Amino acid sequence: PASERKWSEEEYTGIRNLQIKLWKLVQQAIDLQKETLPELRYDEELNDYRKKLREARNIHLRQLNYNYHHTRNLANVIARIHNMVGAVWSTPGQVKRDAPEFQ
Repeated sequence: PASERKWSEEEYTGIRNLQIKLWKLVQQAIDLQKETLPELRYDEELNDYRKKLREARNIHLRQLNYNYHHTRNLANVIARIHNMVGAVWSTPGQVKRDAPEFQ
């Protein structure tokens, strides 16, 4: 930008929290590669979690893109990214370790 942008404290806090959450997720992914975890209860369980993640990703990306391109509401964009990361965060470690989406 050619000029200074005025960031509200509320938006800056959201961006900072998002950065912290993303780095924690990256560190968790690295740690999971080193850990031995119990196997999932059944083979289809991995596919069920992957399907839920894909659906959550598609829903949040659709809304995120709309908010970014049409409303220009940064707070909503940040909230959608938080929701996407939250969907990943609540996924079991075995899925994060073994699913191709996380590699």
